[in-house]
Amino acid sequence: MSSRPDRGSYLLLLAASRTKRISIGSLGRFEFPQGYYCYTGSAMGSGGLASRLVRHKRRTGKSVRWHIDYLRAETRYTGAWYDINKNRECEFASMLADAGGSVIVPGFGSSDCRCPSHLLHFEDDALIRPLLDQLMPF
Repeated sequence: MSSRPDRGSYLLLLAASRTKRISIGSLGRFEFPQGYYCYTGSAMGSGGLASRLVRHKRRTGKSVRWHIDYLRAETRYTGAWYDINKNRECEFASMLADAGGSVIVPGFGSSDCRCPSHLLHFEDDALIRPLLDQLMPF
């Protein structure tokens, strides 16, 4: 990534080694099955992609601001991929759903759009790889 704060959309891939019940702020408490979680977001503000993805990579030591922060505290960071200068988070969420992703928490990360969720669960990461191959790794 360049030193300038590029804006764009990203996919964050997290892994859960076992099933766990997790509270997601005002959305409630949910059971998250073992597997992979792909979260799609955007960073269109002044901090850009680099600061957002570095923040998501950290598991602790940050204020809880977004739905993903609750899940991130309980999962292993696997990687992040991005596309600059475009807001494609809803498109990415749709592509993940089409690839077989399951919605665990309706409304997760999608309170400002009509998407069912911006977090999708996969039993393994093989179905996600074709989408990730189209993006830049962080």
